[in-house]
Amino acid sequence: MSNQILKVEGLEKFYGKFHALKGVDMEVNAGEIFGLLGPNGAGKTTMLRMLVGLISPSNGSVTYFGNLQLNELGKVLPRIGCIIEEPKFYPYLSGLTNLKVARSYFPNKIPDQRVHEMIELVGLKGRENDRVSTYSQGMRQRLGIAQAMLNNPDLIFLDEPTNGLDPKGIIELRQLIIRLKEEFGKTVIISSHILSEIEEMADSMAIINKGVCVSQGSVAELLAKNTVTVSVETDDQDAAQTALAALNYTAKKDQQTLVFQSELDEIPRIVEKLMSTGRKIYRLDHKRKLEDYFLKLTAA
Repeated sequence: MSNQILKVEGLEKFYGKFHALKGVDMEVNAGEIFGLLGPNGAGKTTMLRMLVGLISPSNGSVTYFGNLQLNELGKVLPRIGCIIEEPKFYPYLSGLTNLKVARSYFPNKIPDQRVHEMIELVGLKGRENDRVSTYSQGMRQRLGIAQAMLNNPDLIFLDEPTNGLDPKGIIELRQLIIRLKEEFGKTVIISSHILSEIEEMADSMAIINKGVCVSQGSVAELLAKNTVTVSVETDDQDAAQTALAALNYTAKKDQQTLVFQSELDEIPRIVEKLMSTGRKIYRLDHKRKLEDYFLKLTAA
């Protein structure tokens, strides 16, 4: 595809006799947020470390930006930014000084203006001269994104970016990641085991379990398949519950709605049954929960 920014084929990694990655295939398109999901120990960080050149694969190939290979990392690395595991800084230096030190790691000259723009982007304006040792975990994560953005990369890798954050920090980081895509056109690959965050942010995803990619595709399309969670509100919930029971659905009351599991293509029959019993349907929603889908694929 012309907009393909990363293609992984048959990627494997052995640590002695331990087979950490078992022939993973994955495709990521430009301008999307891509979620790399999996339980702890599934191989997510191993894969990211290979993709940014920190370790070498045992087998397989990786193509970046349509034509660059793993053995051309000298051309690849100036176009990517990453936080692998946890961002590291000099705690006794300020956030601003840390970024000025970090810019020396890049082959291209990064002006002071770019450094200050990244501080503002990640919401650290006013705290840039404070020591990093005084920063919260969320602030350090945002400083890490500022560092990853210094060279204006096309592709950004974030490994478990919401780990250790409180709810406010998670929301702030989520909003920042979405901005990277929507305002700056960046492609962001996020490794995570926090399913709700991927469901909120990602356009596409892959699920890795025990070193194997067990599913990949558009989040919306993957969650539209199979069983969905249905919520329905009617004029008489007790009568509606009885009508649903006649169709072998066990519906639980949740405030003003009844909630139950159904196959997607069964919803028209459910609506027809409720209307045939004289029920007025005020609202009916259905959603495929990522948690259900994830557990189904990783339960074995």
